[in-house]
Amino acid sequence: MGRRVGEDELLARLARMGGRLSRLLPTALAPFCGGQTPGVRMLDIERLSEQALAQRIGPLAGNAVLGNAAGSPAMLISVEALAVFAQLDRAFGGTGDIADTQPLAFPTSGILLLARIHAVVLRALNEALGPDNAMSLLASDSDYSVLEAFPGDAQLAVLVCEFTARDARPCELTLALPMAALERLFAASAAAQPRRAKIARGPLDAPFADMPLQLDARLVDMRLPLGRLAALKVGQVLPVSVARKVPLSIGGTVLAHGTLGEQDDRLALRVAETPLNPRPGSIPQANVQEVQA
Repeated sequence: MGRRVGEDELLARLARMGGRLSRLLPTALAPFCGGQTPGVRMLDIERLSEQALAQRIGPLAGNAVLGNAAGSPAMLISVEALAVFAQLDRAFGGTGDIADTQPLAFPTSGILLLARIHAVVLRALNEALGPDNAMSLLASDSDYSVLEAFPGDAQLAVLVCEFTARDARPCELTLALPMAALERLFAASAAAQPRRAKIARGPLDAPFADMPLQLDARLVDMRLPLGRLAALKVGQVLPVSVARKVPLSIGGTVLAHGTLGEQDDRLALRVAETPLNPRPGSIPQANVQEVQA
């Protein structure tokens, strides 16, 4: 049986998705910022009415409605008009500093630029949402009221992404979706799953017992003066003495000591002493392990 997910948990899931999106957007938006990665910051999630969202977006913005697999409107992305005009100004040799007075509509170059921005933001958004919640572009318009994306009485969750390109003032990318769409997006993964009984597993049980570990056996430990080391030549012989108690270690921790021998025509180490059983006579003959010297 599934459980109904509360609004607080849904908003928390939206915030986590926003965090993933904020890590993807800088790379996605870099081509629009002269190749420089913009700074991206996610603001707090807000609960707004449809009318309040319309006032926030304003009469001119790069709006696009996204739909789910069924083709129903599910989310709105809106690029602040200031960001579009600033990018166009830089593209034509300007500094990107835009006056407060802006045109009443986007030129053709601005519409084409918005189509590219919507495409890269949509790719980053789908990557953040995951393949099960992928969206597609349904419609776009610079006038939010023309789109009629949401009912007039809809309560919306609004996530604002603030990004800064070069030394320009921050611009906003707004994502909005109704609470009902938010539940469809994130509630399915929160449904209660059958819980399996916890099984206590020790170090000798699977999967731990099958974990391969690298054993090191130090056969020779010698000191060599720096002057003699510098004078080494090809063919020179260094007399060494093999340790009688060869330490066997993993990651620098000595687990046992043993003596060298031979088994099946290969060099082998017979474990003679362990921390848990230090008496040499207590180690059975079967505990002869071949190691990589």
